Amino acid sequence: MYDRKRNVIDTLYKGGDEDTVKIMLIGENFYLVGNNLFLKNTFRNDLTKWEPGKWDYGTPSFRSIIFKGNVAIAELSDDKRPLNYYRILLKNPTSVDNNKIELEYYNTHFYATPSFPLPANVSVRTKLYWDLSFDLFDAVKGVYNVYGEKIQNKENLHINLLNQSTAELTWDCSSVPSGIYFILVHHNGISDCIPILVEK
Repeated sequence: MYDRKRNVIDTLYKGGDEDTVKIMLIGENFYLVGNNLFLKNTFRNDLTKWEPGKWDYGTPSFRSIIFKGNVAIAELSDDKRPLNYYRILLKNPTSVDNNKIELEYYNTHFYATPSFPLPANVSVRTKLYWDLSFDLFDAVKGVYNVYGEKIQNKENLHINLLNQSTAELTWDCSSVPSGIYFILVHHNGISDCIPILVEK
């Protein structure tokens, strides 16, 4: 960084050879972000003054980031959140001392294969894939009919984890009449429905 007042070039931050440090500007606040790095500028007119930024779960690791105004979209992870894209919103963006960073998932991935057999008679299965941004067991809510009425709780659904991000879901549909049903998966404010056709 070039300091015009002193006519010298200063190093803002020096890490290891593998570190890729980026500058993030949200509102009136400068941040240095990188691998296990989150520093906040403490004095806007002096970019050599930094302190650890406030973060809710450990120290984040940033891979990429874009920002404008008081919002940023970043690919990051921390002690709680898996690597994913998040929207970072700075509350009170014009205040240097009184601000709060809020995060929410910007992009999540969930996919269910078509159920089989089709139509189902006794039991039905589907494979689920997700990006670990949510707990699958909490996200599966139950079985609903075409009127939106819950007919069975998630206790009647069996989830068998195949690996960290893949599972097979099985539903015993032997006690329900012929019809169309939906298994509801609610995650990160999004609802996905897995359609099931039962024929007796």
